[in-house]
Amino acid sequence: MADISSELPIRSQLPGQTNYDDILVKVADGTAGASQLLGIDASGRVSIKLFDGAGNAITSQANGGQQALDVGIDVGGVQIDPRQIRALTAADVVTVDQGTSPWIVKDLADGSVAGGTAGTFSMLIGAIYNTTLPTLTNGQQASLQLDASGRLIVDLGTSIPAGSNIIGSVGVTNLPTTVDTNYGTVGASTIRTAAQVGNATGAADFNNGATGAQTLRVAANLAVGGANVSGTNPVPVAITSSLVGTPVNNYNTAAAIAAGATSNHIYTITSGKTFNGKKIWASASGALKIEVRISPDGSTYSSLWVGFNSTANPNITVDLDELVFLESGTGATVEVIRTNEDKKAMDVYSTISGTEV
Repeated sequence: MADISSELPIRSQLPGQTNYDDILVKVADGTAGASQLLGIDASGRVSIKLFDGAGNAITSQANGGQQALDVGIDVGGVQIDPRQIRALTAADVVTVDQGTSPWIVKDLADGSVAGGTAGTFSMLIGAIYNTTLPTLTNGQQASLQLDASGRLIVDLGTSIPAGSNIIGSVGVTNLPTTVDTNYGTVGASTIRTAAQVGNATGAADFNNGATGAQTLRVAANLAVGGANVSGTNPVPVAITSSLVGTPVNNYNTAAAIAAGATSNHIYTITSGKTFNGKKIWASASGALKIEVRISPDGSTYSSLWVGFNSTANPNITVDLDELVFLESGTGATVEVIRTNEDKKAMDVYSTISGTEV
């Protein structure tokens, strides 16, 4: 019949079914036949056996309650146990003895390569040690310098900028064991400092007669008889006179000066000194006139005072508190001109008093 296929219908038979009209299909190796069937466990999982590229079976081993894949690492024909591979630490030391062969070691930290000649060396993580010490450089001519203790020597290429820059510390070794920083009795351990007195405007002015904003002003605490000085308890002051310089009392007399005639009394000041005049004294038995004058050189004169006597007052005195005359080195003089104003001849007398400084 046209609606019936000549091929047999095929259905798979599930395990445990008794319908023998079904057909159970198995997968087998085409060469070995029924001896090489695809294995399926009770849970319906397919069992697979692994092989490497050379056809060697890949095994597994127990790892607790599980099966772990057993894999071997072959480097240059040498089997390496992967369980021994781990990150090295600073405590790990790798020692290589290359005999007479050159060696090359790759740094594990940065990947750089260091080479050397034959010899035994030890390597720590991050460093390589051998008989030739390595030198750190900037890649050109300069290299780092170390002192005898292995400390790095740093040479500042530029000056330290102004401001509060601190590099290291400074030790002072000449201070006493115990330093006295309190006010009190000054001893061997007392710190002494030199202070500049001043204010925001500048340093204090100590000069005599200064009255500016920087003039130092202090209050003196004086006491007399245990009490502070005041208007009713003043400081007693004793004034004693003392002569400064050389006293001068230059006396001169002239006899029988005729009526109307004159006589000059001249005192020459010592070279390079100043004459401080005190008094001019003159006298005669009759009428007398005097004229006091000064000369810077003994030839040019300036008259300063004139005086007369009388029968009742025969002596003439001229106080010279205002006369201060400098000898300039050309023969400066103080002179008294005595004129006889009487009717007959008489003797005249005079004294020039003062101090030369």
